[in-house]
Amino acid sequence: MIAFRISINGQPPIVGGADDLSVLTAIITATGLLGKSTRSARPDDDGETNIDFRLGGLTSRAVGVANEHVVWLENVALSPGDSITVEVIESESADLIASSSEAEANEDYERELFKFAKKNYLALRDKYESEG
Repeated sequence: MIAFRISINGQPPIVGGADDLSVLTAIITATGLLGKSTRSARPDDDGETNIDFRLGGLTSRAVGVANEHVVWLENVALSPGDSITVEVIESESADLIASSSEAEANEDYERELFKFAKKNYLALRDKYESEG
């Protein structure tokens, strides 16, 4: 299986991966006042900068088996100067998942996608079908 081996600040690595994943993500997020020219969009902004890391994924299982959002690392606080090493590897095993939650059923997603496409089709039909 494809997996990510993550090491933060030289700590022992965590391996994220599973045989039933269709999505695997390693995400660094920085929010807040990130530069000297940044102006807050919120009047109640406390001026803090937040940087964090997440290692997670989404399963893609057989029909009738619930899919899950899975997480190995969540909201790992980072600061300027921290180092993250991400290795893309093939592995027979991974570390235990720290948490998971049931994903929205594919049928629900497909129904919402259909409604969205139908609405847009009906709104644009006259404009484009008359072009021949």
